Amino acid sequence: MLDAREPRDFITNFKPRDFEGYFEWVPQSTRPTLAAGGELETATALNCVVQSGSADVIAVNDNGGAGGFEFQAVKYYERARPGALAVDFGQESPVRVQGPPRRIALLAERKTDVLVAGLRDWPVGVFADPTSVTGRAAWYSFAFFLRLAAGAVLDVDPLELQCGFRPIATEQRPAGQAFLSDTLENGAGYCRELGNPERFAEMLAHGLHTERGSIAERWLLHAPECDSSCNRCLRDYHNLAYSGLLDWRLALDMVRLARDPAAVLDLAAPWGNLTNPWSRLVEGENAPVAAALGRLGYKESFSAGRLTAYKNPDRNAVCIVRHPLWEDAHPEWQEALTATRERHPNAIIAAADPFMVLRRPSDFMPGAKPG
Repeated sequence: MLDAREPRDFITNFKPRDFEGYFEWVPQSTRPTLAAGGELETATALNCVVQSGSADVIAVNDNGGAGGFEFQAVKYYERARPGALAVDFGQESPVRVQGPPRRIALLAERKTDVLVAGLRDWPVGVFADPTSVTGRAAWYSFAFFLRLAAGAVLDVDPLELQCGFRPIATEQRPAGQAFLSDTLENGAGYCRELGNPERFAEMLAHGLHTERGSIAERWLLHAPECDSSCNRCLRDYHNLAYSGLLDWRLALDMVRLARDPAAVLDLAAPWGNLTNPWSRLVEGENAPVAAALGRLGYKESFSAGRLTAYKNPDRNAVCIVRHPLWEDAHPEWQEALTATRERHPNAIIAAADPFMVLRRPSDFMPGAKPG
């Protein structure tokens, strides 16, 4: 819960300076979030529940996850109105504050057209959990894929749309939904058009490698040079804040699930006549995942069912490599776990996936507590 407020106006004590011809880069401090409100039309497209219409989109600056800024009542400033709040910048600031500090996040709200997409069914043991790092990464990657696909389908600049994901409460567990919103205030009609099931299916078709000229076809061509995301797939200047979470392989897997709830997600099974794009990261002694685990002392590899496991003999620890969206209920994970326990009954066993191993290898150091 945040104390988030939309200021009526601002007062600044910045000193004016002449423009010198270059800009400072400012990190993104706010992110769009879909708020409650608005009547959305609901439709079904393949394995997705799609909602579209007019709704409120809010952006919150919570000071980088700190919950807001420490505001105090303004004691003295010649331009301040009664009830004004300020952040204390010390003796150099002409603003004087008093009273107890209150942590307040800044909020901006606007109404525009939105498109919300969630998955209806999931395979056994597969889920993009919005409370986990990989789950959030999957939803953000899916959302940015939808923005690119929307630009291709409507022949507009993808920057005409904003995107994100929101967690929702269900009877069983938290779930996620990807959303697009028109950048233009009050909407430009893009999201309403994309809410049509046929149009939405056109977007998902861009995730098929068999479709000539599709986004998936272009991404698969650059697979040997891209372990996660780059400017040739999901990244751009405007989503710098999300770069560490974006992964084109996760995005395409989410598209496959959005099209077919029976889609097989693993690290090895071929995609039709193509090699599984995850396999380059995990197969072979010199694969990026094997190399990263090897540097952490996991020198011995062995087969655990259909999966590959790595053992650190010095710490009696085993990492079994599985798909980022697999959960412990997945049948192949259970099979691998049983095989590993039979082979190394006293070992400490952990699940490892390419997404986390390549980004946060220290999480897999023996004795480390995953972040």
